[in-house]
Amino acid sequence: MADPDQTESDTEERLALALKALSVVRHDLRNLLASVTIMADRMEASGDERLAKAAPLLVASMERAVTLGVRAGTLADARAGDPTRVPLSRALAAADPEGSVDAAGTDAVVLCDEGQLAAVLEELLANAHAAGGPVRVEAARAGGTVEVRVSDGGGGIPDYARADLFTPFKGAKRRGGAGLGLPIGARLARLNGGALALEETGEAGSTFLLTLPAG
Repeated sequence: MADPDQTESDTEERLALALKALSVVRHDLRNLLASVTIMADRMEASGDERLAKAAPLLVASMERAVTLGVRAGTLADARAGDPTRVPLSRALAAADPEGSVDAAGTDAVVLCDEGQLAAVLEELLANAHAAGGPVRVEAARAGGTVEVRVSDGGGGIPDYARADLFTPFKGAKRRGGAGLGLPIGARLARLNGGALALEETGEAGSTFLLTLPAG
């Protein structure tokens, strides 16, 4: 029978190696992007129409690979932060510095890591803006928690996509998406003693519910 302590140790070692490998890959991808960009500039200046058309596609593909590596690392590297009493309005301002969303109830205070809360809100707002329509953030205290709802005016999430919304690499709802935004948001919410879920979706749009400990 396998020793549970040894099994756990082996798992932790494999995870550490995987994270180190991911870090190396991210670094190499950035270097490769720089080389590809130089190559693309030369292709565009070559006078060959086919090469000139292919150059921006090559750079775009490489940029997507770099972004995927960075965001995968963000998901894998996430650790519990330093919980403090954070005004929701301050975290929202960090996530949405242009004030592009309609907000209500953001005077609520939550107990969490401020940077991680801003990151969760940033992921939710990016998701909502991509869906389309007006975006609204509404918060209210519910017992010992604060419920934060982020709603969009898009056409709703298809049935086939709902089961994998929070599964890394599987929940992308639009072309070119990596399917990591909502998984990152959900993991950060859990690390702060909260949760993230799809509350409702339909023709009028979708609402995601972020629940966090009240401050």
